Amino acid sequence: MRSRRGFSLVELMMVIAILGLMAAYVSLNMDGVTAKRRFQSQVRQLGATVEWARGGAIGRGKPYKMIYDLDNQEYWIMIPIEPEEGAPPGQELEYEILGEKFEVLSSVKIRSLQFPGGEQETNGEVEIYFTPKGTEGSHIVILERTDIDAEPVSIRFNAIIGSASVARGEQEFKVLE
Repeated sequence: MRSRRGFSLVELMMVIAILGLMAAYVSLNMDGVTAKRRFQSQVRQLGATVEWARGGAIGRGKPYKMIYDLDNQEYWIMIPIEPEEGAPPGQELEYEILGEKFEVLSSVKIRSLQFPGGEQETNGEVEIYFTPKGTEGSHIVILERTDIDAEPVSIRFNAIIGSASVARGEQEFKVLE
């Protein structure tokens, strides 16, 4: 009798087909995980940008601005331009964009901005000021995913303690009376 060594071509083709089906299944299921990770990355990037703007205002001793363009789904930091030598004191500061504008991912939408006192903005350009003392600039950004029906996420920026916290759902500032 002759002993068989190795695998036949049919057996190899069956194994390759099974591996191909498994790879296709995994890659289809990874798309949801990747979209979730991109959303989480967007939340982290926005939080870090706001914390950086606040820290820059305190560190340089000059007010910074964070601009949200809710219609175009962009945001950016504005820093003050140093006044020319001999400029009169008390002159209003001029600002320039620091770096470039950040575009919100196509699968993410800034739904609204909320402020202490209950005010809310859902469109247009909104300016947030960060003072050198770090006492202004508190706000909440409500983000939602546009690719799936999911609960929104709130990023709460506390200017006084300089922190950004993330929570599921649409959070609000608590008004103390």
